[in-house]
Amino acid sequence: MTPAPPGARVGGTFAPSTDNPSILDVEMTPRYGFVPLLVLWALAMAPGASGQLAIRGGINLTDLVGGGVEESENRMGLNVGAGFDVLHFGPLSLGAEVHYAQRGAEAFQAFMGGSAVPGSSPPEIPQGPVEIALEYVEIPVVARLRIPLASRLQPYVMGGPVFGWQLDCSVTVDAQAGGADPVCDDLLTREGFDEKVREYEQGLFLGAGLGLEIFQGLGSLTLEGRYIQGMSRLSEGTEGPEVRNRGFSLMLGYALGR
Repeated sequence: MTPAPPGARVGGTFAPSTDNPSILDVEMTPRYGFVPLLVLWALAMAPGASGQLAIRGGINLTDLVGGGVEESENRMGLNVGAGFDVLHFGPLSLGAEVHYAQRGAEAFQAFMGGSAVPGSSPPEIPQGPVEIALEYVEIPVVARLRIPLASRLQPYVMGGPVFGWQLDCSVTVDAQAGGADPVCDDLLTREGFDEKVREYEQGLFLGAGLGLEIFQGLGSLTLEGRYIQGMSRLSEGTEGPEVRNRGFSLMLGYALGR
C-alpha cells in the first residue's frame, strides 16, 4: 500500500507533515458524538446510582475568541436545560445535563491571514463587523463538590467537559451597511479559504453555585454561574481563521432529591 503524502486526508484525519512531525492535525467529526451518550449510559447503569433531578434556565453572555478574531463583542442569549446527579461520593457527585444554548457574538470580524486556496474565489461578504447567532444542544458532564454548612445554604463548585451539536448558525448585517445577509460559512471562506462551520464541538466549563433548601426533603432553589471555553475551532478545517466559542452563564434552577 502506498503511504499517504504529508497533509493528505486519511479516514477523517490528516497525515502528519514531515516538515513538522510534532504536529498532527486531526479533524473532529460528528462520529465522536457517541462519547457523551456512552457517559450518560454508564452513569445511569452504575451500581448505587441515585438520581437528583434539576431544571435550570438563564442567560448566556458569549463572544468568539482566537487568533483569527479581529473584533468581537458580547452577545446575550438563552440557556435552559435539565440534568441528573446520579453518583454520590460524600460531598462529591457526578452527573450529566442536556441544555439548549444560544451563543455567538456581536460586532464580529474575522482576521483572514495566509494565502488563498488555488483556483478559489472569495464569496461576497459585507465589509465590517456582523452579528453571528449560534444555537446548540449541549451535554455537560458535571463533577460537583458541595461544601457542607450548618444551615439551609449549600455552596458548591463544579466543572467538566461539554459536548455540543450545532442546531443553527446565522449572520446578520447592520442595516446601515446594506446588502444581503451572508451564511456562516462565508465568514470562514473569505479570501479563498475552503472552510465550513463545525457541527460538533467540545469545550470545558468551570462554575460555582449556591443552593437554598426550601422545605426539608422537597428540594432547593439554586443560583449558579459558569464559564465555558470552547476547545474546538469553529471551522472544520485547519487553514482558515482560528475562532472558538467562549461564554459565561448565569442560571436559576430548582433541584429535587438529595
